[in-house]
Amino acid sequence: MNVAEAAVEYMNIELRVYNGTCATLRLKDVLNAGMTTQTAPLTADQHIFYALTFRTTPGDGVFQAAVEWIAEDVRIDRDMILRLNAYRPHSGCIEHIVYKKWCYCVGTR
Repeated sequence: MNVAEAAVEYMNIELRVYNGTCATLRLKDVLNAGMTTQTAPLTADQHIFYALTFRTTPGDGVFQAAVEWIAEDVRIDRDMILRLNAYRPHSGCIEHIVYKKWCYCVGTR
């Protein structure tokens, strides 16, 4: 749950550039999660890689994300958060190709 919440928080931070045009997303549930670990040979830091499928509200957006966790530091790449379900009726207020898939326009029903 913490990793999924970090992904949603990252999405909200990225969407702030639209100054309230997009609703603040909240984690509704985690649909699937997997984890693998790897130790970096030169630093001995353990890298934990998560693959998640989660749903947000409002709008019931379903997303898949790859998240890397290293020594309490979360690394998320915006290109690694993919929208899995339709978003068109809820995101007409912005044009950015990535953020359009994340945005639930304020006032959308």
